[in-house]
Amino acid sequence: MNVPNFQQALQQTSQAFAILDAQGRISYANPAFCSLFCYSLQELEGQSISMIIPLGACDCTCQKGIAKDVTPMRPFQGEVRRLARDGRSITTMLHCSALCNAAGDTEGYVLSYTDIADRKATELALQQANAQLSLALDASQLSLWDMDILQDSASLDARWADMLGYPAIAQQCRATSMLAAVHPDDHQRVFQSSMAVLSGKQPHFQEEFRYRNAGGGWTWIRCTGKVVARNPQGMALRAIGTNQDITARKNSEALIVNAAHHDWLTGLPNRFSLTSHLAEALHRAQRQERLVAVCMIDLDDFKPVNDTWGHEAGDQLLKELAQRLQRLLRKTDFVARLGGMNSWW
Repeated sequence: MNVPNFQQALQQTSQAFAILDAQGRISYANPAFCSLFCYSLQELEGQSISMIIPLGACDCTCQKGIAKDVTPMRPFQGEVRRLARDGRSITTMLHCSALCNAAGDTEGYVLSYTDIADRKATELALQQANAQLSLALDASQLSLWDMDILQDSASLDARWADMLGYPAIAQQCRATSMLAAVHPDDHQRVFQSSMAVLSGKQPHFQEEFRYRNAGGGWTWIRCTGKVVARNPQGMALRAIGTNQDITARKNSEALIVNAAHHDWLTGLPNRFSLTSHLAEALHRAQRQERLVAVCMIDLDDFKPVNDTWGHEAGDQLLKELAQRLQRLLRKTDFVARLGGMNSWW
């Protein structure tokens, strides 16, 4: 190699380069190298690189590794921290290659340093942001999903598997297979909403539906998302969003609705349900020119049961009567408890 010509080429580059002899002493450093480590060329020439710009404390074992591992056929590349003249620890990407003579013997090394402090700061900021996002998702019990629409591929985090009772590991699956696991009663609505978002007719996807879980049952999911990338023709390429397990909320809502329409003691429909059902039955009978039969049962001598045996016995009697009436019903029949002191039915 023509070292003088090589050095002349290095003078013009913004990359930090140094040439060492076989003993690791600096024989040349370009202006970018001098600027990075705050030395002049005169101060660097003839100095051992490990002495004048020592490795950081965490990289003290790296120097031996570099000297041992670099051969004409095997260069070295790795992240190292070097101390500049002003005491700054500079995180760099080091490339080290051997210089060989005509006989193939190593007579020196070429070092290239790239200051990657900005990149490392960005990586650290990204790690911190990801950690904060993970904490936020854990606190809100949200699961992230990322869909490659052209590849029909969906990436889901470990929270999704945990929601459904599977081992908590990240998953990769087909988007179409996920849609197939939606409850049949919810499938059409979810599909139509998905198509509206993908076509651009609807800006966001937001649906609540039941999804098949690991136990074969159904988990209520609240899914939100949006398309984040489209091609020039407007075709959806990528969508991201979140899933949330809302089964507990749905169960609570179902209990509230049930309590509003059923008698708390017997579980039979209450006066409100009877009024609604009777109105529908009368309207249907009028339209079909048919009759509706209504029967009201008064439970006689109920008060003495409470007075003699206590209210617990009276409650048990009402429950037993409700169960017997239900066993006598046909599919088209309807029974409700009106309530009141005399326990009208």
